[in-house]
Amino acid sequence: MNAHITEISHKGKAIIKVDYRGLSSEDAVTVMRDLHDTQLARGPVVLTLADVSDSHISELMRTKGMEYAKDIEAKGIQSYMAMIGVSGMQRLIMNAFSRALYFAKDDTDALEWLVKK
Repeated sequence: MNAHITEISHKGKAIIKVDYRGLSSEDAVTVMRDLHDTQLARGPVVLTLADVSDSHISELMRTKGMEYAKDIEAKGIQSYMAMIGVSGMQRLIMNAFSRALYFAKDDTDALEWLVKK
């Protein structure tokens, strides 16, 4: 598994935690690919917490993110993602990936939202 992807448990629910903080666009896309593979292996319901603080959403990341989100949905996997560190303009871009997104204030907020899914 990618060093930026870990598995945690919160209130008995398995959650994939992914850290994009400070990654270049190319490195972030590599993490996105590995996250996609991890989510496919975990279906049918996948809970993910992503920290995108101090990162820039590039066109390559947006395109790949949409591609991976569509593939997950097409395979019948319900994916819920809570994101930390998303600014105003990034929110608009990230909403294009999936409607099952929550923009959290911090880890605690994100985890509490995810365990309700």
